Amino acid sequence: MAGVIRDESGLFAVGGHARAVAITIDALHAARRRGANSVGLATNDGLSVRAIRGEGDPSDALADATLRGLAGSQTIGVVSHADPEGPFVGRVRGAWLGLVTVGRLTNAVRLAREQDERGAVTTTGSDAEVIAHLVGQSTQRTPVNRLVDALWKVEGAFAIVALTDDRLIAVRDPRGIRPLLYGRLEGAALFATEAGSITAVGGEVVREVEPGEMLIVDTSGARSVAPFPRRPRSVCSREVATLARADARAGGHSVHAVREKLGERLGDDAPCSADVVIPLDDAAVAAGYARARNLVSQPGLIRDHGPIVAIAAVCAGSRIVIVSAAASPDPLRDAVAAVRRAGAREVHVRVATPAVRFGCAYGYGGPTGDESAEAQSAAWASDLGADSVALQTLDALREVLGSFGGGFCDACSSGDWPVAPEIDGQLALFGAKPA
Repeated sequence: MAGVIRDESGLFAVGGHARAVAITIDALHAARRRGANSVGLATNDGLSVRAIRGEGDPSDALADATLRGLAGSQTIGVVSHADPEGPFVGRVRGAWLGLVTVGRLTNAVRLAREQDERGAVTTTGSDAEVIAHLVGQSTQRTPVNRLVDALWKVEGAFAIVALTDDRLIAVRDPRGIRPLLYGRLEGAALFATEAGSITAVGGEVVREVEPGEMLIVDTSGARSVAPFPRRPRSVCSREVATLARADARAGGHSVHAVREKLGERLGDDAPCSADVVIPLDDAAVAAGYARARNLVSQPGLIRDHGPIVAIAAVCAGSRIVIVSAAASPDPLRDAVAAVRRAGAREVHVRVATPAVRFGCAYGYGGPTGDESAEAQSAAWASDLGADSVALQTLDALREVLGSFGGGFCDACSSGDWPVAPEIDGQLALFGAKPA
């Protein structure tokens, strides 16, 4: 959607459960908003690592996984908005390796070219395949140490789950840009992009995987190591502001609490004369805005599978302010039109995050800088059909997140990359920061 940052993939993994394949399928179904076009899983049955991939909803694409003989106590899986390519599975230095990566390696283009010059055989060119080749080139003696050695050579934002012959490994990038959670279910270890996947299968969220942390799961349980150097924490600000489920935690903080504060700040900075506050996509930001303006916030929009419908009993004869967490032009345009049809006297729009001025270099989908500027300039003029429109400023976002301890990445709005994309056929995909 023009002008909006969205996640392009989500992962899930189970270590040490007899129903690992079935649990992973259910969890990936719960994570399908992170990726609705393709799905894949790989499992370790004690003899080999085997994979299955498909398109569409995980429950349909992987429904016959057990019929194909996939069974094992350690399983990794991924949903994606892209074409099917994960997980990577292969024999590396005489041992099985299965890999799922979400996010993006910012030096992947250079690493892939170096591997090509060494004569490496590649099929997908994916980040997972780049890492697999680095594992194969490592001089370390064990599969775990080879993976650590490989990850010392990569830069970027990533969450990774990997299978070896006898272990499940989970790793989060040293800056914590991408989310990764650790949970438990009946003694088994669970890893997921977001809490909803863990709770959907009856698991309990234990904590976030720390930036730069590696968790190794085998028959003796899970143990934590920290093999990478400490870096400044840079949790994705869009993750906490718009992407994560409302019940999640990101960067050690309640997503709901952060969004309420963003709404309150928006109410202070962008007031308008209104009678009722209506949330478009997140109740917390609307509640925060309403509290700051001493207004009533209540549901006024119905968003099922069809067109957006406004509730006339809420809107008729009133001055309405629609509050949204994200600058989503199409839904906002539809919502404004629906509220007007329901009889509103005035319709105002307030957005609790700043404009997306740059693309994301870290695996979140969205427009390039030029596309974003064009889409939003059109949307925020007369195209929305609102009486007034205002977005949160970057300074306000930073101040709110700073009150929660800071350590957030806002490069999609500022161009300040925690890890600069290499100028190697890649930076042109994202907006360059003005001089």
